[in-house]
Formats: sequence, structure tokens, C-alpha cells
Amino acid sequence: MGRSFRADVIALVLMAAATTASADVELLGARETGCTIAVQFVGPIATVTETHELIGVDPSAVEAHYRFTVPAGAVVIDGNLRAGRAAGSTAVVVSAEALATTTPDADRLGLPADRGLIRWLATEDGGERVEARVYPLTDEAAAHLTIRWSAAARYDGGRLQLTIPSRGHAELAQCAVRLDARAGGGVRRFTAGYIDGMKIAVSGGRASAANARDLTVEVDPEWSGTGPVVAARSRAVTESSSVTSIAVYVPPRQSATALAPPRLLIAVDASKSMGAEGRTAAAALADGLIAAVPATTPTELVLFDRTARRELGAWTAAKKARPMIRQRIAAPPTTGGTDLGAALNLIASLVGDEPTRVVVITDAMLSTRVASADLLGAAMMPAQQVTLDVVIPVIPGAPLPDRATLDPLAAMFHGKVLVLRTSEVGAAAARLPRRLAEDQPVRELAVTLDGEPLFVRFPDELAPGAGALVHVSYAGPPARRVQLTAQRGLTAITVDGQALPAASDPLAAFAAGQGTIDAGTHALDGADALALARTTHAVTAAAALALLDPGARGNAARIELARATGAFTRNAPPTAAALDALAGPIAPSNPPPRSADDNLPASTYQYLIKYHLWPGVKDCYRAALRGKPRFSGTLEVTLEIARGEIHDARFGGTAMPSEFVACVAAAAYAMEVPTYDLDGLAETIAVVRKPIYLRAPTANDEEPVLSEDLGMPAVEPAAPVLEPTPLDNTPLE
Repeated sequence: MGRSFRADVIALVLMAAATTASADVELLGARETGCTIAVQFVGPIATVTETHELIGVDPSAVEAHYRFTVPAGAVVIDGNLRAGRAAGSTAVVVSAEALATTTPDADRLGLPADRGLIRWLATEDGGERVEARVYPLTDEAAAHLTIRWSAAARYDGGRLQLTIPSRGHAELAQCAVRLDARAGGGVRRFTAGYIDGMKIAVSGGRASAANARDLTVEVDPEWSGTGPVVAARSRAVTESSSVTSIAVYVPPRQSATALAPPRLLIAVDASKSMGAEGRTAAAALADGLIAAVPATTPTELVLFDRTARRELGAWTAAKKARPMIRQRIAAPPTTGGTDLGAALNLIASLVGDEPTRVVVITDAMLSTRVASADLLGAAMMPAQQVTLDVVIPVIPGAPLPDRATLDPLAAMFHGKVLVLRTSEVGAAAARLPRRLAEDQPVRELAVTLDGEPLFVRFPDELAPGAGALVHVSYAGPPARRVQLTAQRGLTAITVDGQALPAASDPLAAFAAGQGTIDAGTHALDGADALALARTTHAVTAAAALALLDPGARGNAARIELARATGAFTRNAPPTAAALDALAGPIAPSNPPPRSADDNLPASTYQYLIKYHLWPGVKDCYRAALRGKPRFSGTLEVTLEIARGEIHDARFGGTAMPSEFVACVAAAAYAMEVPTYDLDGLAETIAVVRKPIYLRAPTANDEEPVLSEDLGMPAVEPAAPVLEPTPLDNTPLE
């Protein structure tokens, strides 16, 4: 996604932050003029119905190709193409092998071309890549392509979450999203729903979805009972074998024990990227923690941006520290940068070998060069004495953070990573101390089907607020009773299974088709997997959907035969490419231009360099030359820019005096960067690389001279006022 303005001036590398990796939608032979997405939760299983309004790009009928990604383990279960007033198509499950065969005499017999097909392509980028082909499309009338798929919601932090992968292209239509959540699968009811952090009704709630990044749909479940919840569903595969899907969820418990650590250290991200809403949330969360611990608890505060600072200067009783901490966190930030490693270094020195509870509050916008190993190396504290938690307040419209860097840090110190929406921080601040108090995970999970133990690969443990869904095949009839046994601390747990929604059946079929299902006492072969896919209407590696017009000549018999026996040959459109000819990604010969994924136009970064960084560099250079040996060379500047701040600044090139480089770094972090509305946009970190050429001034040249034009136009417009700006989708040229 990188763009170059001039090879010797600035290179921009746009890096997606805090999103799940996923390939963008590919659309060939059509353009999209409308999109709706209906998300229905029945307990922990979500079914998504996407409807895309498509119009052809040519007066003659063409076959359009639509490639998209669904979450890992999700499965397409239905499809339909409806054009004008004509009846919609019928989707029939056929083997992928049969789908690749064509009827040799279709033209001679006057048989119409099929409406299309839907097939699984590959597992890539953490998701399942799927292709839909539809026919006929012209530029005269719109057609509606509907695709339905199911997925198990991820249970994290006590909330069920579904991530719909990014569609990417700004040329695609915005999607209107509707949410409906119903009881089932151990869920008594749902109490709240969210789309990209915006709270909506759990029944009929609506929002508009972004194309540029992953879309997160969340619901808050109220579970049946007070302990772990088990839900299961069984079905026969053959006369002598079955599969069972088993879901286990561990609702978080409000601990009966108050949070009472020996010492409490709160570290708060004070960088500009937190924003006013993030700082307010951080202050409320910190205040709630201090109010909950005993009044005499020794307490300390660390604030960090590009550096870390001890704020109280000594361990102070919580009652006395509370107003001081509230005041220090509320102070507006003065610089950018987020160096969590520096904060952990300082925390380690303050903690020493004494038992301490450390709570880090941050927006998790870390530099792209920071890895979990870096943070673990910086946190040189005794894991047996220190518990470290990370609390992440997320502003509305922002995606959920990528926790891959932070999870190992919390795990090393037996802590938790909790993600909270700032829109609910009032209630969250009151609950936070209890959530951080000890709540034991569930271990040694085992299952019996009708009283018989069966091997199932459960996780080693499930933390409070977490869950898992597994599928197992075995010899025998479908199970009538599923029971889970486990340990929670010293307590043995036995839980009877409830009914899992029927939408879990295709998920088991998909796992069987991919060969990822657990083999208990019977391993499914290819024929078994295909049979299961056909009976559950699942698109897998072995099975696909053929879209047929039920009213067209000969199709009634073809549909009946395919449903009864699986026999099928495809009536391909006249100009359709063979299925085996599309092993790689579809790429239009003239791809449309992409909008600026960094959410700000390219000129913004040029202005930042010329009007904000360069004056600071000149001042630093003049100061470094006063009464000291002259030096010259190239200073390679790399800036990471995100959420209205210089996120990280680093320097290379010719060796130069350290005080000069430190001065330039201070100038860089002090730069004012425009902010933008996150809602509907990609959460990105823009990496700007700029070589600055320094030539020591002569008698006739009193100061360094800017030798590049930075790609500015001949008649340069006035420098912009750097304050919050409206959305600008100017393409990067």
C-alpha cells in the first residue's frame, strides 16, 4: 500500500493497526451500488446475511466475480441471485469436483447458463477466502446477490464478538448493518449491542458500516446459571457415526473478594493519541481502582508518552494519593509518542522485589517496531511477586485493538487484558476492581457423551470471560446427553449441556471438510465430509453451491437430481473462465485508484515536514554549531503518525552529535498533527521516511538550506491550520 512522492523526498508506508489481517474484496465485471448486512445472533452462533446490489459494466451480459473473506472457521450456507422482477435462484450443494465439470452439449440442447456458483478458495490471512460468480449482469439493470454465512462468535472479556473482515475498496458501497440477537445456546438474554463501539438496540439496531477496515459487532450476553455454560448439538453423519459440536463459556464473576493488593502502581498512557475522551476514561478507571483499595494501600502513579515519569515521588497512601492522581492524569498532554517499554523499565525499578499490583491503562497504539519480546525484556520484575493487568479504553468508531503484543505481557505476570468502550466507562470503572480481583480459570476440561468419555481437544484452560467451540466425530448415534467436567481451583465442576443452535451444524461440516475436526472413535473420510456438507448446506473444500434458475428449461430435474444424488454438471456462461484457471487472486487490468488509507491527504505530511519539522531542525543545527566543530551529512528521519500525534520518531544516517539528534527528536514529538474522525475509516499508522541533507553554512550562507521542494506545486498554497479536520479522501498520487 506504499506510495512515493519523489524517490529522494518522502516515502509513505501505511500500516494497518489493531485490525485482523484480511484480504480486500475483489469485484470484477460489475460495480456495487448498494449493500446491506443483517447480523443475527442466536446465542453464541451468528448468521450473517449480506445483500449486494450489483450492476454490470458492459451492455452485453457478463459473468461477474466477487471474492471476499469470512472469519476463520466461518462457513457459507446459502446464496441467491435475483435480477429485476425475475424469480431468485435456488442454491444446491454439489461436490466441488462436480462443479468443475461442464455440460458438453448445453448449447445444442438449448439449456440456459447457470445463475452462478459459490465456492471456498483457501484459508489465508486468518480468514476463509470465498468466491461467488453470478450471471447475467448488464449495465442496464441492477441485480441482487445475497450470501449467507455462519460463524461462532468469539467470547472475550465477557462479550460475544463477531468480526466481519474488511472490504477495503472505497469504490464499494457503504453497508447498512442491522443487528438482531435472540436467546439460545445457554444465553438467557442479551442486554446490549454494539457496532464498531456504537451502542445500538439488540433487536433491530442499525448502523452504517465502514469498508476500509474490519467491522466488529458485539453483544453482551446474560448466561443461564452462575458457572461455566455448556451447549452442544449432535447429528448423524452415517448410520454408524455422528458428530457433536460442544461450546464452553466461562462468564466472568464479580469476585466476592475486594481488590486489596500489597501495593498499587497505576501506569497511564499520557500521549496525544489517547485524546480527550481516552484521558477522561483513564482518569475514571484509575480513580475507581484507588477508591476500591484500602485507604492505606501504598500507591504510585507513572505517566508515560515517549518517556516515563514517576508522578508522586514516593509510595503514598491511597486516600491521600487519590486527588493528586486524578489531577495529574487530567492534565493535557504536551508531547506525542508512546513508549510502553520505557514505562515498564521505570515500573520495574519502582517495584523492585516487593509484591505489587500494576495496572497499565493505554489505548494500545504502540509503535510498529515494538514486539511482545521487547516488552517482556523491559519488564524485569519477579513474576511471582507482581501481577500486571492492561486496561484498554477504546473510543467509539475505533476498532478493537490488536492484543498480540500485550497478551504475552499480561500472561507472564498472571494478569488480564481488558478492553472497555469509553461510552460505558462509568459503569466499567465501578466494576473494574472486582474484575481484576482473583477469579480462577477453568482447567482440565473433559466431556462425556451419554455417559461415555470422549477425547476432545479443549484448551488447557479457559479464563473468565473466555470460551471455546470444538467439534468431534465418533462411532455411534447422535448424543442425547453431553456433560462437562472440569476443575476451578480446588473445586470439581460438572455441567450438563444445553442445546446449541442449529446454525452450528454447518460449522461442524466445515471443520470436517477442512480436516480439522477432532476424531474421537471414528475419523470421517472424504465421502463422510461431503455427505455432511450436503445435509447441512455448507460450502467447504469438498462442497460448493450451484445457483440455478428453478424456472429455466431443464433445471427442475437438475435440482432434484443434485439434491437426491449429488450428480451435477455446470452450464457455464458463454464467456466464463474455467474454474481451474483462477487459482490466483483476480486483478482487473486497470484497477481503480485507492483512496488515501491514512485518512489524510498526502500534502498534509509534506506540510508537516516543511512547516513544522524543518524549522525545528534548523534551530537544532544552529544550536549544535555554536562554538563547536562543524558537521554535515544526512539525517534519516522516520516518523510514525497516528491519531493526531507523532507516535514514534527514530533517526539514522550519518553519525551526528547526540544532543543534536535529541533536539530534533524533541522537535518531531512537539509537532501538531491533524486528527480525523475514526468512524468509517481505517485505523492506520502512517510511516513517513525523510532524508534531511545538512551542509555546514559558509560565510555567505548563514544557515542550512532546504534543498528539496517536497513535491510541492509551483504555486504553493497557504500552509494549513493544523487542527481537527474533516474527512479528506484525496487519492495518493
